[in-house]
Amino acid sequence: MLRREQGFTLIEILVVITIIAALVGMVTLVIPKGQEAKNRVECMNNLRQVGGILATMKSGEGLKPYNGAAFVLQVASEVNDEDLKVFVCPGEEFNPDDPRPAINEPGFIEMYRKEMDLKGGGQIEDRYCSYAGPNWREYPEAKAGAAAKKTRIWACDKCRNGQAHHNGIVVLYTTSKVDFIKLEDLEGQNLEEGTINVGQGSLDPRLEKMIYFPNQ
Repeated sequence: MLRREQGFTLIEILVVITIIAALVGMVTLVIPKGQEAKNRVECMNNLRQVGGILATMKSGEGLKPYNGAAFVLQVASEVNDEDLKVFVCPGEEFNPDDPRPAINEPGFIEMYRKEMDLKGGGQIEDRYCSYAGPNWREYPEAKAGAAAKKTRIWACDKCRNGQAHHNGIVVLYTTSKVDFIKLEDLEGQNLEEGTINVGQGSLDPRLEKMIYFPNQ
């Protein structure tokens, strides 16, 4: 009787390759979803911390009627250097030609520690803050009705360089509640394109009241 020589047959090798390819495909699908879920949780935690400080300021000396990102950044004086990451959404993509300093590097910290004339529309670099704030000039809180105040937003993903999260946006309400609004739950959004507009170009009344740059 002939003895089989040691080694694998072509069929056995093909089966192993097929199994490995299937496993790689599964991992390729799972990892991005896991990373997106992690980014969303971190982003919501960021705005939850910002919301807590804003609520404390509102009940104390009061909030300053700054516009856009300046409204969010007014809490920077209450944030430690190591916690400045609350202003950056981990899911936001930045222009590689205009890199920002890594979190906790001197350049990053100095951005928030330097004196800025926020009320007068001081310069805020787009790459340093991931969140838009309310347009107080056009939609002052004093003129908002009781029903409107329940859906009033203090901060949200700016969505200037594309969406930070797949199929939705993270928002911070004036009640300090943080929520993830799915694309299909936003008014007037293009479901086919999957893009979210924040500011005057938005058909959703909540996002229409938000801007990024203070002097917009």
